[in-house]
Amino acid sequence: MIHFDVHQEKGERFKLVKTTDRTQLAMMTLPPGGSSVNEDGNTSSDQVVYVVEGRIELAIGDDTRELRAGEGAVIPAASPYRMKVIGRRSASLFNIYGPPAFPAEEEARAEAYTGAGLGRHDYGSSG
Repeated sequence: MIHFDVHQEKGERFKLVKTTDRTQLAMMTLPPGGSSVNEDGNTSSDQVVYVVEGRIELAIGDDTRELRAGEGAVIPAASPYRMKVIGRRSASLFNIYGPPAFPAEEEARAEAYTGAGLGRHDYGSSG
């Protein structure tokens, strides 16, 4: 069993929690006004996004929706997407990839996301 507490992870921006042969769980926190953009999509992985806290605007291709805490969406493999925090609070998200999208070695680092080594994502503040 892998135990984690989203409330203890607020300082992390992107953290891989667990990788198995078929899936991968990551936690992500975006600050107010922050965004995540992947113009190419996850090449071979579907991604499930689940909002734990806060609100985001999620655009998958031309379809844009607002997601609140307790809501989620599926981003099909190779679909370009962007998510942006709505409001004055940070957003905490679970991201589940199937099959895994990132090398399992990244889990061991357990460091705040710095933009290196985790694909084509752009995590940051829009302002």
